[in-house]
Amino acid sequence: MDNTFISVLTGNDHHGVDVTKVAIALRAAVIVSSFEHQEGSFVYDGNRCDPANLGWRFVQYYGAPPISELFEGKWDQELEATYHDAASAEHWYRHEKDWG
Repeated sequence: MDNTFISVLTGNDHHGVDVTKVAIALRAAVIVSSFEHQEGSFVYDGNRCDPANLGWRFVQYYGAPPISELFEGKWDQELEATYHDAASAEHWYRHEKDWG
């Protein structure tokens, strides 16, 4: 069964455990606090910005890079872009939920 809709709706990864996604979550847990929050339509305290939930979004955009490169920081810019995109998605989810 394809759970893409549930993943998009909740911000959770319902596609199962994947080594690349776990590596992304571990890297994000280390560096996400250094990311500067953007002004405007971004919500950073939502489920979508949780490091554990960034992996599936990252893989959709950039594929599955070598895990060693993730830990070396070679994909940190892409990870930051994914984080901000998740914050934007969280904003619009809350907007639709509250004001729909």
